[in-house]
Amino acid sequence: MSRPILPGILIIVFITSFSASCQKGGAKAASGTSAEAMPPASSQAASQAEARPPEAAAETPTTASMLAGDWVSVEDPSEGLSISDSTFSYTKGGEITDEGSYLIADSALSSKDGATDPQGKYITVFGEGSPLSYYIVKLDADALSLSYVGRGNTLSFSRPDLSRALGPLMGREYDSGG
Repeated sequence: MSRPILPGILIIVFITSFSASCQKGGAKAASGTSAEAMPPASSQAASQAEARPPEAAAETPTTASMLAGDWVSVEDPSEGLSISDSTFSYTKGGEITDEGSYLIADSALSSKDGATDPQGKYITVFGEGSPLSYYIVKLDADALSLSYVGRGNTLSFSRPDLSRALGPLMGREYDSGG
């Protein structure tokens, strides 16, 4: 009687082992995680970069594009900045009081020949006198804070419409100059 039991046990062990290996292989195939199905990580990253449209790289705004436009001083709404692609203007009461060209870099510049960086954190303004350098403490769509290099005082600005809204909350009236 022992003979018929032994082949039955062997058949059960074989079927159990076969079934378990089929389930593992089936799960890998179903989830797409088998080693043969997955490309190496480096080729995955390369194919994702190739699949990305060229506009995706241009979506990150440069410091200059974020600076562009008018800014109103948070401390004194009659003062502000007007920044274009090439000119940095100081204003008081709506009138330009001083202006110059400017460069953006990774450090304060002493001349216009310095290395620039469109994502830099320093603005150097070249006007009639010595260059003035500012470290960009904060820059987003609605707020700009500049620390004057050498003195350390921080100048805070907001976009004109935001200044009108915040003025009364800060105990200040917005003076549109007119």
